[in-house]
Amino acid sequence: MKAIALMILMGISSVYVGAHWVSDVLAGYCVGDAIYLVTVRYLERS
Repeated sequence: MKAIALMILMGISSVYVGAHWVSDVLAGYCVGDAIYLVTVRYLERS
């Protein structure tokens, strides 16, 4: 749960300081989620 909160806060802070656009952060969340799902499915088969 702490990792999810940290991920959200990092995304918000990077938009706040102007380092990234909201779309960049959302795309990063989507890529991270896709990698997570592929990894979980791969490990379940093993």
